Amino acid sequence: MIQFNAAFIFRLPQSVIFHVESHPKYTWFKQCVTFNFFPSQHHELAYNLFSIIALYGLPLTIITSAYCFIMCRISKKSRQSRYEISGPVYDGTGSELAVLRRSGIGNIERAKSRTLKMTLVIGTYGSLVGWTVQECLVFFLFFISVLRLCLNYL
Repeated sequence: MIQFNAAFIFRLPQSVIFHVESHPKYTWFKQCVTFNFFPSQHHELAYNLFSIIALYGLPLTIITSAYCFIMCRISKKSRQSRYEISGPVYDGTGSELAVLRRSGIGNIERAKSRTLKMTLVIGTYGSLVGWTVQECLVFFLFFISVLRLCLNYL
């Protein structure tokens, strides 16, 4: 839901930037364009770059950072488990090594691989569902505007 709200907010300026203008020669022909809105090409380029970064770069950076943080935490736990197991652990009964089953290296490594698989699946499907719905809506609106443009000629 956050992604859809952010997409709506980031696309609000497009409702102002895109406006209807008549063709200079054929005044009866009107089209939704961005011409004559920006004072220079540099402003238009800055707007286009901001749109691409806000819609694709920023979410990709946040998702990648979160997954890296998760993997770093699991690697840290894995190193701690190896250190704890390498030293002797006394259980109070005189035996030297009493290792708990849940704190073994195998369980940490298994959790690491499961988390990596889970983050890849969630990231892939989350991106596909979130961005695909948004892009399908944009494509649908583009298709409708092109269809309207074609029907204006008839």
